[in-house]
Amino acid sequence: MNEPNDPKDRQTRLQLIRTLITTESIASQEVLAHRLREEGHAATQSSVSRDLAVLRVAKQGGVYRLPDQKAKAEVGRGFSGLEGLITAVDAAGPHLVVIHTKIGAASQCGLLLDRSNVVEIVGTIAGDDTVFCACMDADAQRRLRQKLAKILSGK
Repeated sequence: MNEPNDPKDRQTRLQLIRTLITTESIASQEVLAHRLREEGHAATQSSVSRDLAVLRVAKQGGVYRLPDQKAKAEVGRGFSGLEGLITAVDAAGPHLVVIHTKIGAASQCGLLLDRSNVVEIVGTIAGDDTVFCACMDADAQRRLRQKLAKILSGK
């Protein structure tokens, strides 16, 4: 077994980490270190932590994901994650939807909307408890308000 800091082994270990995170649901550094040891690589929690930082891995949904996995998981997920964040939805002019959120939730709500791949949304601007959501036209604004009203009503 190679040492965790062996430069020759590092690239191989990083590739294995990419493979493990992509193909398995790895929820902790301890589990990842155990899997690496099973594959013949020396691994400690601290070496795994450094490797995850190098790969820019982050936890999402309780499991580790690579940056490209995070983007794929977020694109096209509609309004998933907005439940419980929105408190009211208003219209402002023909192209703007004003979304009121719980205090401190607007940034998260805006990010979820930006990554939702919903055709009605051109872009968002978030404050602390308010998100301004720009729509292409009045019809898109109406459809978006209807979709958000369903979330607000719990349907």
